[in-house]
Amino acid sequence: MLWLGSNEETKAVVISSAIPTVYSAGLDLAEVHNPNPERIPGFWQSFQEMWLIFNSFPKPIIAAITGSAPAAGCIIAMGCDYRVMARGPKDTTKINRLYHIGLNETKLGLVAPPWTVPAYCHLLGSRQAERMLQLGETPLADDAHKLGLIDEVAPDEERTIEAAYKQAERFLSVPQKPRLMSRELVRREYLQMLASDKDRKRDTDAFMKMVLNPEVQHNVERYLERLKSRSRK
Repeated sequence: MLWLGSNEETKAVVISSAIPTVYSAGLDLAEVHNPNPERIPGFWQSFQEMWLIFNSFPKPIIAAITGSAPAAGCIIAMGCDYRVMARGPKDTTKINRLYHIGLNETKLGLVAPPWTVPAYCHLLGSRQAERMLQLGETPLADDAHKLGLIDEVAPDEERTIEAAYKQAERFLSVPQKPRLMSRELVRREYLQMLASDKDRKRDTDAFMKMVLNPEVQHNVERYLERLKSRSRK
């Protein structure tokens, strides 16, 4: 991702998914369930780095949300400059479900990364964000649009990609230096929470303490069992 920021041939970036019905299912729960303590710091620091890169990326970055985006999938979209989301799949004869998005960490027995909460509040408003974080709500695309979590709804995946490219052109139509400075003014708070090595280590230590908690491990295990039971149906 970093090299795209310095590549002169790259004017903008559209983040989509090659997996049908899923934009991103979030972090790999295999890393969280019965985790290896030696792997946790590198795992979490990579996630921190992704957030910092997205929120300070020097070119327009558009989320083409072509499937459901819970947890870290939502976080990826939040780091973009604009979010277009498909209402559901184009071929409803094979898969007939509507897509959803949101920070649902509490349903997994976890807590959303603290450095994502200001962005969530910024998009939704503090009261809506507080309730949705507590309950782990993941609204459908039309509801997410009404709430402000996404910027635009498209009927299906194909038209989501088309809309994302149009928005990339729109973001490129203004002078880039003042655009980036304006974005930095708004997102400064998000970035400051991970500004120093000390900040990132403190956050990593807090995450490690959380995932190693026996109660959290029990909740994650129960969630994984529910996913397995659904896949067998």
